Amino acid sequence: MKSLGYSFVGALVCLCAAGSYAGTVQKFQANGVSATATLCNNDCFGGEALITLLQSQGGGQNLYYVYFDVYGSDSQGNLTDINATGLIPASMVSGNGQSNLVLNLDTNAAGLDVQYCVIDQNFNHTCTPYAGGVMNVTWQKTGQYTNSNTGINTMTFTNFTVKSNFNSTTSSATAQGTIFGTQYSPGGDLTQLGTGHNGGIEIDKP
Repeated sequence: MKSLGYSFVGALVCLCAAGSYAGTVQKFQANGVSATATLCNNDCFGGEALITLLQSQGGGQNLYYVYFDVYGSDSQGNLTDINATGLIPASMVSGNGQSNLVLNLDTNAAGLDVQYCVIDQNFNHTCTPYAGGVMNVTWQKTGQYTNSNTGINTMTFTNFTVKSNFNSTTSSATAQGTIFGTQYSPGGDLTQLGTGHNGGIEIDKP
């Protein structure tokens, strides 16, 4: 399932990108920590998780915004995706944000609208509310490379689209943790930790 999982998710992002998304649910100004994580359950044979955590600080405020997708499969072989987007309390984030970072997220306490989506082989999806739970993820900088991004980027997931337009400087990192009671290990080169500034993101849903 490892190679199938990667190709299935990649095709889903590409094919869904042509869809129409009309309702903006939230906008967030990025100024502070910028962290992304790719994690695997059982070497990605058991599933894959994609997590992004952004900070907005300044003017007396300290806010964090998270969006995530936790991919797996059901008994019929369909791809499943547990996902959510939204603001979370700053108390759920710790670490210095440069060399290390810890996310201790309780989706229910944070008030996130968690969805469970099933995607069939034709890339049709059905989403229903999900009970959510606890997500504990730790980032550790490795310093193998540094990445600088400027400008507009759009990524479409199962049932939401992220439009980002800010500057970021990040370094390679590893991430691991427990997501909804399941252990996840480092899962790839997309895990990064650093800072973002001078812009923000917009989350659109159908």
